[in-house]
Amino acid sequence: MHMIDIHTEQKDIVLPSIQEKSYFSPDNIKNNPLNSVSGKIENTFQRVDVIKLSNLFYELELLPHLSGVVQSVLDKRTGVQILNNHSNAIAQVEDGILALDAGIEWVVQPRASNTVHTLPSIEPVQYEIVELESQPSGGVILYSQNYSASLSWQASIQLHAETSKVVFSCRITNRSLLPVSITAGLKFHGFEPQTISCLDSYSTLCLFNRSNQSGFFVDLVNGSPFQLNTLDSHTVVDFIPEEKLMMPFETFGWKLEGSFASGIEKEHLHSSIGLLSKHDESLELLSHKNLEKQKIILVTKDKGNLEHIVDLKAGQKMKISTRGISNAIERVIVRDTNHKLDWIDTDTLKEYALNVLEAYFPKYHSDMDHHISSLLEKEGISTSIEAKYFEKAKEIDSFNSMDGLDIPFESSYLLRHAGFILKSILFVRNKKYVDALSCLEKALHFDSENIIAWWMRSVCKRNMGEMDDENLVNIEYISCLEPLLFSEKFLYRGIENYTEEIYTEINNGWIGLPIKNHLEVIYWYLVIGSYDDACELLNSIKDIQKHPILNCILAYIYLEDKDLKLESYSHLNLAKEQKGFYPYPIRRHELTIMKHLSCSFSKEKWLIEMVGFMEGLCKNY
Repeated sequence: MHMIDIHTEQKDIVLPSIQEKSYFSPDNIKNNPLNSVSGKIENTFQRVDVIKLSNLFYELELLPHLSGVVQSVLDKRTGVQILNNHSNAIAQVEDGILALDAGIEWVVQPRASNTVHTLPSIEPVQYEIVELESQPSGGVILYSQNYSASLSWQASIQLHAETSKVVFSCRITNRSLLPVSITAGLKFHGFEPQTISCLDSYSTLCLFNRSNQSGFFVDLVNGSPFQLNTLDSHTVVDFIPEEKLMMPFETFGWKLEGSFASGIEKEHLHSSIGLLSKHDESLELLSHKNLEKQKIILVTKDKGNLEHIVDLKAGQKMKISTRGISNAIERVIVRDTNHKLDWIDTDTLKEYALNVLEAYFPKYHSDMDHHISSLLEKEGISTSIEAKYFEKAKEIDSFNSMDGLDIPFESSYLLRHAGFILKSILFVRNKKYVDALSCLEKALHFDSENIIAWWMRSVCKRNMGEMDDENLVNIEYISCLEPLLFSEKFLYRGIENYTEEIYTEINNGWIGLPIKNHLEVIYWYLVIGSYDDACELLNSIKDIQKHPILNCILAYIYLEDKDLKLESYSHLNLAKEQKGFYPYPIRRHELTIMKHLSCSFSKEKWLIEMVGFMEGLCKNY
């Protein structure tokens, strides 16, 4: 039996030197645009992790340092590098902004108005290697959060040891109080849609790389419906319709299945069996799996049949001569017990092909207005209960003002699960954990994969003194790299009888998170009023991370929850004295904290200057 090899290596790659976004010293406030690079960009060698996935057919390389981009796909059958593997994966575009310019890129971004061109963040993502014991398959799970848009996503790439199928999948959560219109899918750099071949019950699209005659064949039967947006140098496979809004706390998932192949000729067809190429005097079949005693039927235009019985070997081409056949081949059928490859002359079915695929590839309208107000109007809810909720949610600028969201959510189909979560937040704040659990059960009835709801169930159970970790298991199943999962495991460690080894693993799992994930977690504990939990989590990391914003949040907690102004001022001075970038990230959440501190310590001019600076930047979000 063939197996999958998945491991991590370190590799030197050439990258432009990148100045981190949104980092500014309070003594040197500059109104630089977000996501931009100031000064001269110089190429440097950087040592980064490279994840390698290999099976009988391919060797894939992913760069978690660069947003999880698939940088390389080597076709082992032909030795062809399918992707345009630039030595420099990052390009500089307008106004000094850096963007990925090679490979297969994950796209989870707010949809730009009147364009499909987005610039995802170039930053490290978390990852975990997964090898499934029940079958010879495995892959890599990636996790990241877009903090300016309050989106989180967990993606995965999976290979099977004995077939050529590659599965890309992603689950996205809107963690904000407002709806958002997003682009969610994959960007194939250097690829364009090519021949569409269709069968009686099977359709295939090829994303074609003209520079090396290779492509990715998309399985439309098992995949999710999507639209294609093609620009000069890449194709975006977008799984969210342009008129779709992701509601507050909504979860959305998609999956794309297909196979890579190289050496593609003019006429070809892909199916679960393999890739068929038609030549002047022969047919070539590249099988995706080992299949014994296959019956291959050639149907000519005069309806004559020629049959061949062959053994197909995975990764090897089977050549069938058509020399001497007086009539053109109109159809090729390959059958075994469970599979069928049925090639039909595409010239005779061109119109049919377009009709079959219309549902998968709706036309893109470049003049469509993607602003939320316009989308609400198209949904017919501009004067409804949803619109009233959205208007109120826009006004929220502090943690406690959610109390004003007293909308009768049961009357709104779109907002039901979000409404129950908001009600449960109010119950948790008032320590009414039983009532909160009841609301969360209703929220999960509408969205069983809602991470926020499962996390809040865990908080309620822990505060009720229950040892059951069922909710943590559910979070781990849905999103094994979710930062809220690590925080709850860390807080549970004092209740359960953990061994020293497990305690160390849990402790390192929480402390080892990136600081932006720590901040997102702290924000949610503040939202539900768990100030003691937030304080414990902050104290566990502040001496390791050593970042001014952590001391600012501690100052806020001591001031607002514990009414200890002296301790608050002490933490504020520690933040002021620390060198380095400040603050990070710049969102409304951090702005709220800084506003409270500047009002309470009005003589601290640097706080007032910082609030003004942050307000200017937050207008861009």
